[in-house]
Amino acid sequence: MTHPSSDEIPVKQPGRKGHLLAMAGIALGVAGLIGVGIAFSAERADRADSGVVIDDGDMSVFSLRLGDCVDFPAENTASLTEIAAVPCAQPHDGEVFAELDLADGAYPGNDAVQAAADKECGDRLAAYVSASYEADESIYITFLYPHEESWKKDRGVTCIAGSDQGKLTGSIKG
Repeated sequence: MTHPSSDEIPVKQPGRKGHLLAMAGIALGVAGLIGVGIAFSAERADRADSGVVIDDGDMSVFSLRLGDCVDFPAENTASLTEIAAVPCAQPHDGEVFAELDLADGAYPGNDAVQAAADKECGDRLAAYVSASYEADESIYITFLYPHEESWKKDRGVTCIAGSDQGKLTGSIKG
C-alpha cells in the first residue's frame, strides 16, 4: 500500500464498531524558548532495525505499519498527517491490525469509502487478535482512509483497534 506523503487523510472516528466519535488533532511541533529566539522541533518516533517502534513520538500516518501502536490526538480533527506512535509495551490508544487498498474506480463518495473500510477492517480483526481479545466487546475499530482529493493516487486504509475501556498495554495480536 502506498500513500502520498503530502496529503492529509480522513480519520474514521474511534468508538464502538460502526460508531463515530470525535478524534483529535496532532500538535506538529513543540515550541521552546532557546536564548532570545523560538525554535520549533518535533519529536519523531524511532524504530529498531526490526521495524518495531522503540521510542515514542510523532510519525507520518503514511509510515504506519502492521503492529504499530498509536495514541490518538487530543483535539477533534477530520483528517491528519501525523499521529503519535509508541512502543506497544507502553499504554496506548490503538494498534494497527491491517492495511488494505480499496477497489479501483471512480471515487464512490465518503459514505461508501467509510462503509467499505469498516467492512474490510471488520473482516480482518478476528484474524489478528489473540483469543483473549476476540470476544472482548470493548474492542472497537477505527481507520484512516483516503478522501476524494487523494483518491486517484491513494486507496489505502489503515485499520486500528482500540478499547472502550481505556488504554491498551502490550499487543492485541494473537
